[in-house]
Amino acid sequence: MICSNDQAVATPTPPRRQPHLPARLAKRIRTRLSARVSLMFATLLTAMLTPAHAALISMDSLYGTNSITRDTATGLEWLDPFLGASHGAGGTQFWTYDQVRNEFGTGGLFEGFRFANRNDLDTLFHTSAGIDPAGGSHTAIGDLIGMLGDTFSMGLGWANFFATTAYFDDGHAVDAGLASLTVYQDVSGFFNGKAAIFDSAYSALSNPNPYGMWLVRDYLQVTPAVDVAEPPILALLGIAFALVVLRRRFS
Repeated sequence: MICSNDQAVATPTPPRRQPHLPARLAKRIRTRLSARVSLMFATLLTAMLTPAHAALISMDSLYGTNSITRDTATGLEWLDPFLGASHGAGGTQFWTYDQVRNEFGTGGLFEGFRFANRNDLDTLFHTSAGIDPAGGSHTAIGDLIGMLGDTFSMGLGWANFFATTAYFDDGHAVDAGLASLTVYQDVSGFFNGKAAIFDSAYSALSNPNPYGMWLVRDYLQVTPAVDVAEPPILALLGIAFALVVLRRRFS
C-alpha cells in the first residue's frame, strides 16, 4: 500500500507463476494419462458388452442328493447319468437303453424325462459348461463331471481317472449314441480332459460295461437366453462418459 496526497493506492499483486514442466515431460504425462483413460474406457466397454454366462446348478430331487443339474439358460434339468442306468434297477443291475425308454411315460421311473440328443449335449458341453471343442478345457470337464457324477473312476497311484459315459438319442430307432467326458486329476489339478460325442450304433438292448443314460427334462422357469450385460449398463455408460471428458481435459 503506497500513500500519496492523502490517497491510498493499491500495489498490484504480481500474477502467480504456474509451475513449468519441460515440454517433453508434459507430453509424456499427457500421453500416459490418455492411455490410462483409454484402457479404463475399453475395460468398461468390455464389461458392458460381455454376456452373463449360463449357470449350472446342482439340485436335490426324488432321485437323491445333488442328483439333478439344472441349466438355467436352456431350461433343461439333467439327471445324473449313473442314476439313469441304475435307479430302481436293484442291486448291481443296470437298465438298457430300451428299458429306460419304456419308463418315460406316466407312472414310469423316469416320468417327464427323455433321452438327450446331440444338440442338447453340444449345448451342455460347449456352451453352458464352457468346454472348448478344440481341447484344453481340462478344468471345465472335471467340474462338469463333478456336477453330473461319474459312471466310472479309478485310482492309478500317480493320478485318479474319472469318466462320465452314457447313451443318448442319436436319431436311430433301434440303437443309441454314446457321449463321454473323461479326465485325469493329480495334486496339481485336472489334465488330459476329453469330451466326445459318438453317433455310432450302440445296442439299445444291452448294457454290459455298464454305461449311464443322458436324460433331460424341461424346467418351466427358464432364464432368457438373451445376453445380459452386467453390471447395469446405464451406470457404466455414465462412468464411461465421465472418462471421455477426463481424457479430453488432459489431452
